Amino acid sequence: MQRLGLTRSGGYPRAWRRSLRKESPHAEPRSRYPVEFKVEAVQLARSYPGKSIRQLSLELGISDQTLHNWVKQAEIDRRERQGLTTEDREELRRLRKEVRVLKEECEILKKAASLLRKGRRDPMSAFRLIEVEKARYSVPRLCRMLGDSRSSYYAWRSRLPSE
Repeated sequence: MQRLGLTRSGGYPRAWRRSLRKESPHAEPRSRYPVEFKVEAVQLARSYPGKSIRQLSLELGISDQTLHNWVKQAEIDRRERQGLTTEDREELRRLRKEVRVLKEECEILKKAASLLRKGRRDPMSAFRLIEVEKARYSVPRLCRMLGDSRSSYYAWRSRLPSE
C-alpha cells in the first residue's frame, strides 16, 4: 500500500515537535493535526471519489472516523450540508464562556450585596469574603468585582496570624 506524501507533523522531526509543544505553558491547546494536513486530506477525499474514506485514512495514517469528521465539517462549512459551521462553533464556544463568566460575576455580587451597600463598605469584610470564595472563583475576578486591588488583598492576607 502506497502512503501519500502528506505529513501530519508539519515536516518536523518528532523531537522538534515535542520541544515546540513545550514552548509556552500558557499556549492555546493545539490540534493534533495541522490545519494544512486536514485541508489536504479533505481535498484528497473529494478528488478521489472512487476511494473509500477507509482506504484514504489508512494511506494517511489517521483513523477513518477522523477523516470522515473532517470531510463532513468541510461540507458543512461549504453549506453543502446542514449543521454548525466552524465559525458558528467558535462563536458558540466564545458565547458560552462569556455566559459562564457573567453568571459567576452575578453570583459574586449576590454574595457581596451586603458589603457593597453605601455607607457600609468595609475592606476587611471584602477580604474575608475573598478568602472564603477563592476556592470557587479566581482572586483577580473577586477583587475586581468587589472593587479592591489584588495587592491590598494579598497584603491583608500576609498580615493574618499564622495557623
